[in-house]
Amino acid sequence: NISKVSRNLPHWLKVPNVVSSDVKEGKVACDEMKHLLDPEIILTLKESQIESFFPVQKQIITELLENANEMTWQFPIGGVPLSDICCSAPTGSGKTLAFVIPIVQILKYSTFRALRCLVVVPVVELASQVYKVFKTFTKNTNLKVGVANGLKSFSAEQLSIIDFKGAYGPTSKVDILVCTPGRLVDHIHSSPHFNLSQLRFLVVDEADRMMEEVKQDWLSHVERAVFQSANQITQNSNDQRPYQFALLRNHIQRPRIQLQKLLFSATLSHNPEKLQLMKLYNPKLFTSVAKRDKSNLKRNLYLGKYVTPVGLKENFVEVDKSRKPLVLLHILKTMPFKSILCFSNSVQSTNRLCSLMKLMEVKACEFSSNLHISKRDRVVKQFNTGKLNLMVCSDAMSRGLDLEAVDCVVSYDVATSLKTYIHRIGRTARAGKEGSAIALLEKKEIQYFKRLLKDGGKEKIKEIKVNQSKLKPYTSQYQKALAALAKTLQTENNKIK
Repeated sequence: NISKVSRNLPHWLKVPNVVSSDVKEGKVACDEMKHLLDPEIILTLKESQIESFFPVQKQIITELLENANEMTWQFPIGGVPLSDICCSAPTGSGKTLAFVIPIVQILKYSTFRALRCLVVVPVVELASQVYKVFKTFTKNTNLKVGVANGLKSFSAEQLSIIDFKGAYGPTSKVDILVCTPGRLVDHIHSSPHFNLSQLRFLVVDEADRMMEEVKQDWLSHVERAVFQSANQITQNSNDQRPYQFALLRNHIQRPRIQLQKLLFSATLSHNPEKLQLMKLYNPKLFTSVAKRDKSNLKRNLYLGKYVTPVGLKENFVEVDKSRKPLVLLHILKTMPFKSILCFSNSVQSTNRLCSLMKLMEVKACEFSSNLHISKRDRVVKQFNTGKLNLMVCSDAMSRGLDLEAVDCVVSYDVATSLKTYIHRIGRTARAGKEGSAIALLEKKEIQYFKRLLKDGGKEKIKEIKVNQSKLKPYTSQYQKALAALAKTLQTENNKIK
């Protein structure tokens, strides 16, 4: 007899803390958490017109603040390190605020300026977005926030985060730094007096993608800088800051600064081998994927599955490749969507489709690595204010960015992986709102797409029928646009050259 072998998982993966994926039903009024929050945080929440916390915010904020107070913010209570945190929750569920609020409240008790929090994100735009949230919640404190994402010259970034002319020598200008991994490693090795010896928090946003980039070794550069820099400035070896795993008796008896890691993603891997790369200490998992049903937890049915927002409606349309532009135009013209985000699989097809839709008199824009960062910022603002109805983008847009109003996400090209699909559709139905996702599929792609969703825990997706008769009114306009497309693309290429 052949029996199925069950995976032998670490205890923290077997017994996660379950977070509700329904942000409407599970939210809690901010007033109910006043006992945990400082007056400055409460004031900022009121100024930002935030009246309630979503489930993931409530649980993460509570977990971090109940284990820290003004006397122990830097050193773990009893000398035993606090658990690292892994959080897997749907896109748009408020994960950014879940780590911003407790970090600001904990660090505001620091008595001198030093770099105590690194937030590492995979893309430039996300770094700017997280930086703005931190700026909002530090305005009623003495904390300073910086960003290192390559938008400034390297020397300008150095001057913005390091005070080279401090009264007592060079010091950090910031308590919190939001950065991309490449830029962070550059500062570790090339910025004099970039000191991580006081680092208290390492936040890894979009952690599944960042774990893939661990292979590029950014994490080992950070850890060497954290622990070696602390050791270099210490004369007595007994005072050296130990690695988390070196829990010798003298390390527990004396207070040590802890480096606590916080990992967040909508598609966080549950693979123990991948998570091991992050060198987590006694981690705790908070997930919206697992159900509260004990049988599901016991059988680990949530592993490898992902949750999408409750208010999201998912559909697909079967269509020949040549007719996809017509179906997209049909969606724009006949369905009640004011703003549509459309994903393609390459920069080239993004540019081509956007040009074609413009020729069909659609208020469209392109968002891809083809554009300079300033141009990308400009088109995002135009899209957010309703000046544009369609944004055609490559999958660089699918990570973490919080557009103000996306009614519908269209997958013009089928997603290459489940994670890519989850992050695409996560641009709509955010923060408890409703939204739609429509995949345009060739007949040969339907089986692959359904299997992809089934592997992620999704069993059913409805088909929208779009008959040839519904597309006929746009055929003439489409043919004229197609004829003019080659000339338009040639003109654009000449401008780039």
